[in-house]
Amino acid sequence: MTKFLPLDVVRFEGQTPEQRRWGNNDDANKSLTVGEEYIVQEVEVHSQHTKLRLRGNSGYFNSVCFGLVGEF
Repeated sequence: MTKFLPLDVVRFEGQTPEQRRWGNNDDANKSLTVGEEYIVQEVEVHSQHTKLRLRGNSGYFNSVCFGLVGEF
C-alpha cells in the first residue's frame, strides 16, 4: 500500500463504484480526469482506507484511485 503525504504529486487512475462507496468517498470520476496529475493537500488515514483531499478540488477521494508520481 502506497503511503501518501501532503505535497505529493499523484495521478488519477479512475474510480470504481466500490472504491467510491468504501468509506463514503466523493465521486472522483465527476471531479477529476483520468491520467491528470494532482497535488495532495491533506491525507486522512482510517483503519481500513485512506482518503486524499487534493489542492484545488473539493471532496475526499479514495487513495487507491491514485498512483504516486513524486513530490511537489
